[in-house]
Amino acid sequence: MSTQGEMYNKFSKSHPDFLTKSWYKQVTMEKKIWEMTEKEKLEAFQKTVGSMQERIKGGEKPGEVYYDTTEARLFSGAVQGIFTISTDPSERVEDAKPEAVENLLATGLGSWGIGLVLDLLRVGLNKDTPLYLSFKKLDIQSVSLTVANFPSLSKVAGTVNLRPTECMFSEVVCAVLREYEDGNEVVVIRAHRVHRRRLLREVLRNRRNFGRAPRQDSPARPGDNERERSAHLGG
Repeated sequence: MSTQGEMYNKFSKSHPDFLTKSWYKQVTMEKKIWEMTEKEKLEAFQKTVGSMQERIKGGEKPGEVYYDTTEARLFSGAVQGIFTISTDPSERVEDAKPEAVENLLATGLGSWGIGLVLDLLRVGLNKDTPLYLSFKKLDIQSVSLTVANFPSLSKVAGTVNLRPTECMFSEVVCAVLREYEDGNEVVVIRAHRVHRRRLLREVLRNRRNFGRAPRQDSPARPGDNERERSAHLGG
């Protein structure tokens, strides 16, 4: 399994500016997202997700479609490694190995920032809930397949971000439970304020009870940050 330093060197050779510039193919837009009406935002969301669905129906693998960097579309799936880095000065940051992969979104807008497309997701959830839920199920399935399909990640968990609102839909809950039943390690992140190392140790053990998902709003325990901290390398 590659270390953080090895991954950085690999990405730097193929994409020297990868820390600031996305390598996902850029989409050509007639109008800026912030200038779009609600109707236009909905159509943009439907076009993006609809394209993914058509490719999957055509026989392509869900994960390959979701994470594709070559199709020009407003947003696609992406993953980043989560590394545990010791505060021991004798241990090099470059030698840290991944203990999880986190599912994220990447845009076809030229940078890694996703703020502009979040409004498309909001409109999609409110105006075309069935399509939004199918997109979210693809998100969950893709990170699970990523972990399952790579032997080197056999002891690494895949994390998926779920908003509290998404957890209210049975389709999303069932999609998560289905991955648990298949034996795939998926950690559900329901908030951003979380001590990630402790969260990753709390992968669900009861695969029948979604309500026992790790809580991210619980306070960190004294000493949690004294021994180790988490780091991310996007990609």
